[in-house]
Amino acid sequence: MIRATVLATSAAILACTQAALAGGVAFDLAGPKLAVTVSRGNVSLPIDEVPSLAEHDVLKVQPDLPADQSTHFVLVLAFLRGSTNPPPRDWFHACQAWQAPCARSGLTVEVPVGAQQALVLLAPSTPGDVRTMIDAVTGRPGAFVRAAQILRQAGLERSRLDTYLAALAAMDEGQRARLADTTRLLARSLVLKVDSGCLDDAPESQVSCLMRGQDSLVLNDGHSASLVDNLTSGPSADLALVAANTPALGGGYYGPYVASLLNVGKLVSHMRSVQFQYLPAVADAHEDRLALTLNSPPSFHEPYSVLVAALPAVTQPQPPPMRAAAPQMRYCADRDPLVFAVEGAPLAFSTRYLHDVRLLIERDGSTQAIAARADAARGGFVAARLPPAAAGETDGVLHARLHGQWGFDEFSGPRFDLVTAQQASGWTLAADDGLIAGRDNIAHLKGAASDCIASITATDPAGAALPLQWTATADDAIELHLSLQHARTGNLSLRVTRFGVAQPLTLDLPVSQDVIRVRSIAFSPADAAAVVRGAHLEQIRSLQIDRQEFAPAALLH
Repeated sequence: MIRATVLATSAAILACTQAALAGGVAFDLAGPKLAVTVSRGNVSLPIDEVPSLAEHDVLKVQPDLPADQSTHFVLVLAFLRGSTNPPPRDWFHACQAWQAPCARSGLTVEVPVGAQQALVLLAPSTPGDVRTMIDAVTGRPGAFVRAAQILRQAGLERSRLDTYLAALAAMDEGQRARLADTTRLLARSLVLKVDSGCLDDAPESQVSCLMRGQDSLVLNDGHSASLVDNLTSGPSADLALVAANTPALGGGYYGPYVASLLNVGKLVSHMRSVQFQYLPAVADAHEDRLALTLNSPPSFHEPYSVLVAALPAVTQPQPPPMRAAAPQMRYCADRDPLVFAVEGAPLAFSTRYLHDVRLLIERDGSTQAIAARADAARGGFVAARLPPAAAGETDGVLHARLHGQWGFDEFSGPRFDLVTAQQASGWTLAADDGLIAGRDNIAHLKGAASDCIASITATDPAGAALPLQWTATADDAIELHLSLQHARTGNLSLRVTRFGVAQPLTLDLPVSQDVIRVRSIAFSPADAAAVVRGAHLEQIRSLQIDRQEFAPAALLH
């Protein structure tokens, strides 16, 4: 019997990459599923809540194949320890997926000391199958180390892209009126680059436009890269970069997701043996299931296809560098729901690695926990309105912090300040502002707790509604845009409603005619002209200074 060995060719990497793309690098073929759980001590988590493994973790991997599966598969769980250090043979664990013990309970394996990566290999049963796969991995460990890292990175980036596309697809007609704001929040949450020009298209085509060019949407995210300790550096990666920037491969729109797929195409072109060819599988985790997605149809005759999927790397926990998107903002405890804006942690939105998240409210030396969840379309973590016991009647500021579990480890997130709607009182028109009839006005209100303001409406002295737009520019400031083109002089009524408070605030604001305001006059008896500074100077018809008459000339600005 001839033992199969991995053949390393000397073909140019650039040519291999282009050949892989010509064959299609889109991972759109549904592959098999695996049931995977990880246990550490007395805690067991589904695979979608595990960002990284640790030595002595217990992995349970079980094939989830259909009842009428005709091809017999062999399942191999392999651990790697570096590109120049082949793993020992007892780091490989195999079972026959069609046999009752494996189909019923799969493999239960402890992560060995010194392991760095974990791979799942799934191959059709053939004579010498397990031995051939072990020889391939131990013969070229670096190729499989890189495969684990690249597939892991591609999976994480794919999760961000899928979250973005799912959020757009889920929008109904009413929500599309806020498409610009939602797209901005999605881009911030998931670290994506979207085409803002799509928002200039007809409303019915905006969403489909925003979904185009998916491979160029994903931007580099240092946290995802650090999770897999990506080794795509050196001359081979430089060639892949050159390829990605050619017109045939995207016209210069280069993203990490494209890079991952390019490197997979380059890599597997070398991972071939007399008996087996190795196909990359991007793993999509949902609860305890890993759904494998392929970019090439598998072969069930020589050379047989071996599906290669990556599990989380064996490394120290690396929680996301999450930070408050608006650190100076004071949130209103009476909003329902509360949305705490965060950034810098796209995997907190696209995966379940950050789970069991709670908002911890500190009050009078005690702490109360409120459940919270990530919502990329809202740009942060969403919690229900604080109950009275948590908010209470206070004139001060409540302090809260996001807290949860990053995999098996505790996660402490950014802090937030909260105020109550009762504090959103005492709003008045800024001292330097006045409302003038017959034109559009910009005015400012001063007060406190602007995040607790639910709505502002205005009516003229006759009771007719006036066009009004408002924006909270700071915790103590609101900017009003009022159209008073057809308003009369007198007092207009401003109605301010607050979250959780039935009684609105009412402000009476005077509306006057344009008044000429002269701030300064620069004049010398020897001059033939005087320079007047002030407001509404276009209404000046004449000016007399020391019996000298002046007629208006041009407005300077």
